[in-house]
Amino acid sequence: QPVVGFLIDGTSSIDSRVEDTTYREAGIDQIELTLEFMKPDQKFSVGFFGTTPHYFNGGQAMNATPENIAKANEFLESMRTAKFGDDEFIYNAMMALNSGAAQKAFFIFTDEDISLDGKDDQEEIKDEVAYAKQNKIPLYIKPLGGSKDATIEMMAKETNGGVLDKTITAKKVLDQLKSELRKIEAELKIEIEKAKKKMAERLERLKQQAATGKIHCP
Repeated sequence: QPVVGFLIDGTSSIDSRVEDTTYREAGIDQIELTLEFMKPDQKFSVGFFGTTPHYFNGGQAMNATPENIAKANEFLESMRTAKFGDDEFIYNAMMALNSGAAQKAFFIFTDEDISLDGKDDQEEIKDEVAYAKQNKIPLYIKPLGGSKDATIEMMAKETNGGVLDKTITAKKVLDQLKSELRKIEAELKIEIEKAKKKMAERLERLKQQAATGKIHCP
């Protein structure tokens, strides 16, 4: 089974608002939801990139057992307010999560654009793409704000990865579940009322039959 590596932008821009949350919150929510659907024989790793990166389990991959997912969620929750600095250093984070010989795919959660402000940034992007291609790691990039720039498109295309467009926050999923539950509750209420009506009608018939002495009704 390939290892799924989750990398989240830890720079200050990730704390910008998007709808009712921040990019960081949206990224963490999506990873937590994804982990719920992984199977125990699948492996995952999680890291936040920035000047001061943070890695779950030291960057080592773990099987997606309920126990390990619970530990990963604790780590993710602790990262909701952590500070990482403004340097991206995706390359360093990729190397930190790429230990071992297992096949991997990286999902990178960032804001709308990956910075190309100067020569150093451009060289770093080239290094990241070259490293991913050399290690045959497809990069799937999620621009959490919804839009995507040419750099994101290039990184995904050059590594045979992709760009993930749809933002799904935990709140949206919860709202959807609540809506479905309300529908189920309404349907159950109708069925319960129908059952009560039938029981009342049957009880009335039994009372009438008991009054005529045709049956015994205690």
